[in-house]
Amino acid sequence: ALVQIQDKNLPAVRLGDSDSVQIGQTVIAIGNALGEYRNTVTKGVISGIGRNVVAGDNRGSSEQLEGVFQTDAAINPGNSGGPLVNLQGEVIGINTAINSQGQLIGFAIPANEAKRMIDSYEKYGRIVRPYLGIRYVLVTPELAKANKLEVDYGALLIKGQTTTDLAVVPGSPADKALIRSIHW
Repeated sequence: ALVQIQDKNLPAVRLGDSDSVQIGQTVIAIGNALGEYRNTVTKGVISGIGRNVVAGDNRGSSEQLEGVFQTDAAINPGNSGGPLVNLQGEVIGINTAINSQGQLIGFAIPANEAKRMIDSYEKYGRIVRPYLGIRYVLVTPELAKANKLEVDYGALLIKGQTTTDLAVVPGSPADKALIRSIHW
């Protein structure tokens, strides 16, 4: 979510260059842990770069996050939207999600991606993203085994929630390019 504030005399943090972030780099996560403990600060390192994860919520909806940082800095519910900063005090990411099946596995959207979203909003009044118009899941070794796929990487086209939701969205760029889902 983007929040627009009219006041011009507010202190601001510097946005760092998230393209220069390296695995093992020390980072600090700031947020309101559990929505209860304001200004919680935790320290960790960048554990991974360019991770693709599925982030869900307690209502059953989910979103594919691509190219995010993985960190072992403790990120708790309530920290989402808080900054992930480097030791120079520059924001290099936005704390976004955790893997609840493990410990100290958090994810942050890189600051440069956030900059692109802000620029898009300022230019178009909305966030414009590339859109193919296909429904897919990333193939993992587990998914490949369960579906008897020949490879354990890539993307698998899938139908949507209803029987009318096709893998290739009608009228989408993928549909116009004649991309079709083939059943083997």
